[in-house]
Amino acid sequence: MAPPKVLMVAEKPSIALSIASALSRGQMHSRKGTTEVHEFEEMFLGFPAHYKVTSVFGHVFRVCYPQSMDLSFGPADWATTDPIDLFQAPIRKAESNPKVIKPRSSWLQAHICRHLSQEARGCSHLVLWLDCDREGENICFEVIQCTGFQANDARRRVHRARFSSITERDILKAMNCLVEPNKDEALAVDARQEIDLKVGVAFTRYQTSYFQGKYGNLDSRVISNSILQSKICELIEDLNSVHKLDGVGGFADMIALTINRKVTDIWMWMSCTEYYDRYLQITTFKPEKFWALHPHIMVDGYELQLEWERQRLFDFDVALMFQKLVLQDRILEVTEISEKHESKGRPPGLNTVNLLKIASSALGFGPQLAMQLAERLYTQGFISYPRTESTAYPPSFDFKGTLVALANNPMWGNYVQGLLSDSYHKPRSGTDAGDHPPITPMRPANEDMLGKDAWRLYQYVCQHFMGTVSPDCKYIRIGLNGWMRDELSATQLVKDTESPYSFIVSLSYTGLKHNEPRPGHCAQLNSLLTHNTGYKGYGTQIFVNAHILGTGAGYEIVLESAYWGSSIMYSLIETKVEFSVGGEFFHCIGLRVTVKGFTSIMPWLAVIEKNLPRFAKGDKIEVSNVELFEGQTVPPDYLSESELISLMEKNGIGTDASISVHINNICERNYVQVQTGRKLVPTTLGITLIRGYQFIDPDLCLPDIRGFIEQQITLVAKGEADHSRVVQHVLEQFKQKYSYFVKQIDHMDALFEAQFSPLADSGRALSKCGKCLRYMKYISSQPSRLYCGTCEEVYYLPQKGTIKKDANGEPVVVLTELVVLATQSLSLSCLVLLALYKELTCPLDNFELLIFSMAGPEGKSFPLCPFCYNSPPFEGIDTLFGVSKTSSSGKLGKGTGMPCFLCPHPTCRHSLIAQGVCACPECNGMLVLDPVSAPKWRLNCNMCNCLVLLPQGAHRIATTRKRCPECDSAIIEVDFNKNTTPLGDGATLHVGCILCDDLLHSLVEVKHGKSFFKRAGKLGRARGAGRAAYRGRGRGLGKMDPKMSFRDF
Repeated sequence: MAPPKVLMVAEKPSIALSIASALSRGQMHSRKGTTEVHEFEEMFLGFPAHYKVTSVFGHVFRVCYPQSMDLSFGPADWATTDPIDLFQAPIRKAESNPKVIKPRSSWLQAHICRHLSQEARGCSHLVLWLDCDREGENICFEVIQCTGFQANDARRRVHRARFSSITERDILKAMNCLVEPNKDEALAVDARQEIDLKVGVAFTRYQTSYFQGKYGNLDSRVISNSILQSKICELIEDLNSVHKLDGVGGFADMIALTINRKVTDIWMWMSCTEYYDRYLQITTFKPEKFWALHPHIMVDGYELQLEWERQRLFDFDVALMFQKLVLQDRILEVTEISEKHESKGRPPGLNTVNLLKIASSALGFGPQLAMQLAERLYTQGFISYPRTESTAYPPSFDFKGTLVALANNPMWGNYVQGLLSDSYHKPRSGTDAGDHPPITPMRPANEDMLGKDAWRLYQYVCQHFMGTVSPDCKYIRIGLNGWMRDELSATQLVKDTESPYSFIVSLSYTGLKHNEPRPGHCAQLNSLLTHNTGYKGYGTQIFVNAHILGTGAGYEIVLESAYWGSSIMYSLIETKVEFSVGGEFFHCIGLRVTVKGFTSIMPWLAVIEKNLPRFAKGDKIEVSNVELFEGQTVPPDYLSESELISLMEKNGIGTDASISVHINNICERNYVQVQTGRKLVPTTLGITLIRGYQFIDPDLCLPDIRGFIEQQITLVAKGEADHSRVVQHVLEQFKQKYSYFVKQIDHMDALFEAQFSPLADSGRALSKCGKCLRYMKYISSQPSRLYCGTCEEVYYLPQKGTIKKDANGEPVVVLTELVVLATQSLSLSCLVLLALYKELTCPLDNFELLIFSMAGPEGKSFPLCPFCYNSPPFEGIDTLFGVSKTSSSGKLGKGTGMPCFLCPHPTCRHSLIAQGVCACPECNGMLVLDPVSAPKWRLNCNMCNCLVLLPQGAHRIATTRKRCPECDSAIIEVDFNKNTTPLGDGATLHVGCILCDDLLHSLVEVKHGKSFFKRAGKLGRARGAGRAAYRGRGRGLGKMDPKMSFRDF
């Protein structure tokens, strides 16, 4: 009897490989498929079994509307459905079919559902190795649906593996503790997806249709509406204004909801009311002068500057009066000396939010890049699962084993050895969110193994983990008060009585100079700290980099250590000395560490030290100088990514898995721009949208709505609320708000009118309209388009263009960020030129043709009719040639994307029929003659990036109406240069087929694709047929990706 078969499904191919390698001990057989399948024989539940391990690529299905309402169709068709009807419209789950890369860099549809169904045949057990979060649980049930398993079928059992890393130990542990998938958590994801889709699409369609055709310099292709993104952006603006005038102060709370990752954007931005308020504070800020007293005293030959208890005054005459009072007295008296013991706790475990914050603020990585690096480190087995909300380690966590794995690293090996020998500390109690343990290193690595960016992120994960098992940082504050009377001379000897490592501090000040004692201000200080411990031979240590910190009573001068390489602990004492002179009080503060603790390995968190001479109460010191410092208030800074992430977490915006996506979306939608220091600065579009929403319906900007939604979804995940009832209740609320928004849209339109220019006043003349024969204007802002002021029609073009002039003064458009058409979807970073095409017109509609040319030595060129591009004259052209009205990136392009090289018109000399030569050797496309490539003649595929170089330097190359009798390719006519002609007797004209003619075939060179093979009888043709393959639907064209279009160029 054959052993039972066990199908195991992971979320990524790399994870599937790791699981199979661990369970089979490397003894497995791998075979190709949509995703690789690894097979081996092993025990399962105590019986021999045959294993098959494969994977998906994330979600197998996506939530969408029926095709008649689908957002993948452009605004031209949105008018067929009233957006308000979308709230109650049915939805469906369509197969995602992600593209996977195959040999020779081609892209094919994954067809995961079919793959899983085939692999599940004959299997009696299904083990799900999807990520252990709600999204992963939802994918579990998608896999169950594809494989045909039933949750309660005793003959075909479904199992769920719970794991937090893909190390062999954790994989084996998960196999021994299989559970059942959680249906409630999967339904919670379904609820979120449906709410986000319907709310986002309804507002997106209405806003885009209303605003897009009205303003020429409105730089956004889809004005989307997201429950979350508008909230985040409004938060950014509010937070830009809540600081005090001098730039010191707290941040207000964040207001937010949530987002559909692709369709919904604006509500995430709209929720950022705090960000908006800060933006207003910055833009309306007027600096104000202030004055502060800074007495200077000399102690043991060194100058010390004191801080004024009043801090500063905004009246110069009053400040001058106080300066005269102090100068008259000139003797400081020490009135108080205070000392306080404090500690700085080691950090809890590392979760996703804190990782993203550090990556942005310290490493300079945007949240999305940080998550991509973290996921790569996870799939390679270097760190644990990077998407977690937990900061508490489980009781069974192997701290010693993790430390031992890091002990041989040359950067922190000595520190780890110290922790192991001195007994590491138990981590602080954190938050257990019930998902995954905190992010920790899983195995050693170096920069050569990971690459620069991934290594820096891995290095921080290691340092953070070591910090969690290190001692706390302890220090002592000693405060001194002074009354100005007589001169004072003193030294101080401090011995720590709590730390086992006692030491003597000798201090010397060398030119302490700074103008304004404000937080962030730096001074020049030097201090020598001598440890009398004998600990591992450490003797003296130099500390530099003084830093000014703000306190409630004034300012502290503290000193930062540049050393962090050992695990030695030392004490810190903070001394506050208060003085008085002329009836005014001043102070200075010193800090000394008593236990360095975790800051040894995390130096950026170290308490910055400052040592003071020893003072005694009643001591008197003469003032050497009284400075009247003049400064002025400054506006607060813009919100940083790190600050935004903190506030998103605080207010429940997004999840650990989606925060990075939300921030990236508001940047891509042009609501904010990331500037130096990763500061988020709102754009005109973002500001206008927030103002409009606040004016129309302030409730949309409050956190209560999303807070309620999140609570309901959590109840669904816990099985305490019905999925369908929660969805219907939330949608009904937003449907009412949508109706009110539509009635009040004129208020937002008024704000747009104040910021953006009407189409009639934008752009410059480029080509003639085929209807009225008047010149149309080219609008360069996104989305790029032509506007006919006479007909009041808009014709969309390939995106991201700006008008330029060529050498003859003709209008030329330079386009950037192109994406090659159809099945390849390969991104190119190059320029594209747009200009009139010899003032030729389209025979179908009389519109002047435009020629698009990609810059560079291998750039393609092709003609385009604006009207045909937006309104194809042939029914089903988008299905026939695999194009649709929006690009795969979801960016707006109103036309169906039919350039001339896709046009099947039988008589037009610019169409595919006239210019097509033969089938592409790489895909199902057609090689078309590039009309303006002379003298470097070439053929371009109209579906992929295949490029065929024709005889170079020819005077003319043109297609003919004749076809090759052998392969049905077009016969071309080549007029060679008389000086370089390969023909005998000085002849220059040659007619033939590039596949079958020996001479032409020898002069053809294929680039970016498979090679041509000279035909041998009837079997040597290039892939597919000649032009005859494009009669009717064409060979295989009906199966192309309907999301790809010419618009992506």
